[in-house]
Amino acid sequence: MDNLGIDALDGVAGRIIDKAGVQFHVLNRVKGPAVWGPRAQIDRVLYQKHMREELQTYPNLSIVAGSVSDIVVDENVTDPNSGAKGRITGVRLETGEVLPTTQVIITTGTFLGGEIHIGLEAYPSGRMGEKATFGLSKSLREAGFQLGRLKTGTPPRIAKGSINYSNLEVQKGDDPAEPFSYLNDRVAATDQLVCWATYTNARTHDVVRANLDKTIHIRETVKGPRYCPSLESKIIKFGSKERHIVWLEPEGFSSDLIYPNGLTRT
Repeated sequence: MDNLGIDALDGVAGRIIDKAGVQFHVLNRVKGPAVWGPRAQIDRVLYQKHMREELQTYPNLSIVAGSVSDIVVDENVTDPNSGAKGRITGVRLETGEVLPTTQVIITTGTFLGGEIHIGLEAYPSGRMGEKATFGLSKSLREAGFQLGRLKTGTPPRIAKGSINYSNLEVQKGDDPAEPFSYLNDRVAATDQLVCWATYTNARTHDVVRANLDKTIHIRETVKGPRYCPSLESKIIKFGSKERHIVWLEPEGFSSDLIYPNGLTRT
């Protein structure tokens, strides 16, 4: 995430990250400034709280909670600039209510035509326990847009108290923490949480190879760009590498869950 670009566009993500971050770390410090990458881990509860407060008090912004099922287009209108036939006149919610507008910005997230994979099972879904959105996908396809899919994944969380930390490498945040937003001088967290590094080994790789037939992550049935490779993909593509790192990251100040970063991505 480019924090300079976020600030220049008057986005709020960088500022909220500085309020909700649990650890801040600039990657590639040992290399030149051109490849430095600010990274922040976020407390999900705090992020939702501060982002909601920001949006609800943002000037000239009205919030309507609802799912958009269709883009309303007047086919009888021709755009005088582009010559394209049809012009957006509104969006229709799943309740049937139409919000009139001439411009629509779509931020798809993981819900637009969303699909979840658990083992070899796949079914329509947004985040766990939430529905996918299909009406808008149909509307965009009928309007002539070609739809794709960004492949990502998330691993099962680990109970904090179930981990033996004695042999793990401790990864602390930068001190002092560098704010994610250039508009901030400091971050809210006074005591950053630590992460831990652990590594796969030959036995781990053998287990993965023996069970490749039980995972959908490495299959090409779903085309699309990847966020970063899954552990299965790493072991297949980099078979000569003896170990791969898995970061154990706390999910928040008040959470008892640990996120094993580097285990499951697609």
